[in-house]
Amino acid sequence: MKAFFYTLLIIVILCATCVVTCPDKEAHTEALMDVLTDVMEEEMGDEMTENALNLTISSMAIGLGKMIVKNNMEVDNYFLFSVGKAGDNVVSVGVMNHVFTISKEELQKKLEEQE
Repeated sequence: MKAFFYTLLIIVILCATCVVTCPDKEAHTEALMDVLTDVMEEEMGDEMTENALNLTISSMAIGLGKMIVKNNMEVDNYFLFSVGKAGDNVVSVGVMNHVFTISKEELQKKLEEQE
């Protein structure tokens, strides 16, 4: 009986921790923007950062990408975890104050499909 009680107590503590530390929309947006920034920097290459004008253009593109992600991202909060969606695609899952996003390769593939 004690083992059952301790197991139940551990499950309740774990669930309470998940509820308190569930990531919000801002955390999902920041995590996805980190991945999107990496993809954009790879696509633009090193030649975009050679002079000040190109650096300004690349930073404007990243800022525009951030604005688009922030406006198009929906986050469903399920108390224990949260799921970030862009359209019909699940792009991130958040649990215990950490957001797991899709990989750079998957994001690149999704962006190529939309072109």
